[in-house]
Amino acid sequence: MPEYSGEFDGYVFASTMGPNPAVGLAKFLASAGCALGHDRKVDNLLTTLSFGSYLKRVPNPRSANDWISTDAAEVDVYRADPMLGFKFTSGGFRALFNIVGYMQSKQAYANLCGKPCLFTYGSEDPVGDYGKGVEKVIARMREHGVKPESKNYGPYRHEIQRESVREEYFSDLISFFDRVNRA
Repeated sequence: MPEYSGEFDGYVFASTMGPNPAVGLAKFLASAGCALGHDRKVDNLLTTLSFGSYLKRVPNPRSANDWISTDAAEVDVYRADPMLGFKFTSGGFRALFNIVGYMQSKQAYANLCGKPCLFTYGSEDPVGDYGKGVEKVIARMREHGVKPESKNYGPYRHEIQRESVREEYFSDLISFFDRVNRA
């Protein structure tokens, strides 16, 4: 959010979502669920609409979370963690879609602080539209005078830290933080 844009020396955007024209409808549906008293109840309709297509390019998925990583053992670790893989309530979706709506707004791009940015992603991440969405965000940032760095780690999914390239990923993050810290 804009009030925090100047708080940090640099930013890492990992597995970024690209523009999504359905965010307005999603906000409406989440708000409707909340208005009906479901703000603290799991919203299965929005879960399906939001995440249901994420497995379409995963061959032989074992679970609803296989879009997280290509590493089956890491998906199992993810699934076993009670703090991960939970379903959103209508209120949770409303908060999420409000943030996504802001991130996609003209105001968000107008408030860019010009500080160093690094985008990291995998080309098999459905959240980033398989790299296309991330590249659209990067292009919009460039239109606003920001020159972000980016790295596509290849045929990996949403959580690069759970992929076989995790050491390279963490090394790249440390290098970026070191450069930002020295600036």
